[in-house]
Amino acid sequence: MEDKKVLICKAASAVFAREGFHKASVKSIAQEANIAVGTIYLYFKTKEDILDYIFKIEHEKRIAYLRSLQGQGMTLREILTKFLEFHFIELAEHENINRVLIQESTSPLRTTSDSMKSFSIELPNEIKKMLETAQIIGEIEEMDCEVGAQLIFQTIRNSVFIAKASNLRRTDKQIQDAVLGFIFKGIGS
Repeated sequence: MEDKKVLICKAASAVFAREGFHKASVKSIAQEANIAVGTIYLYFKTKEDILDYIFKIEHEKRIAYLRSLQGQGMTLREILTKFLEFHFIELAEHENINRVLIQESTSPLRTTSDSMKSFSIELPNEIKKMLETAQIIGEIEEMDCEVGAQLIFQTIRNSVFIAKASNLRRTDKQIQDAVLGFIFKGIGS
């Protein structure tokens, strides 16, 4: 059962990335997956449910990774560096999914998707907690951690996508270093 859900989500990601969510149809997802339209409806009621599931899985993956880094006794700098590296790896391995995450999460507060809201709200909240801790122990300067967390989340999220989508003539490492330099200068780390 889980294999079919993964197949459907992979196909949906390809279709959403190519056509955009609103132009995509369940029929085009079924064609991409090489399955019958009815098979999709055995697993998902609507294409919105497919998108919600994609965001749920990706949100859980990122939160788990971020929390695992926090549990390793790393500095904020080390955590953010590893987290950015993770995003570049994910983009390389799952380009369509990451394109969908960027395209479809531009207005998370307007969506009815709980998973999309969680993706765009809970990840910055995790970063906010990390900033607050780093601030308490003197690792970073005093700052508005809520605003800082949103800026870091959006910077990482968008810079990775833009770097890949625009074919900048820089290596992933050069882009990561530029993004991290920008973030670390902003938080005084």
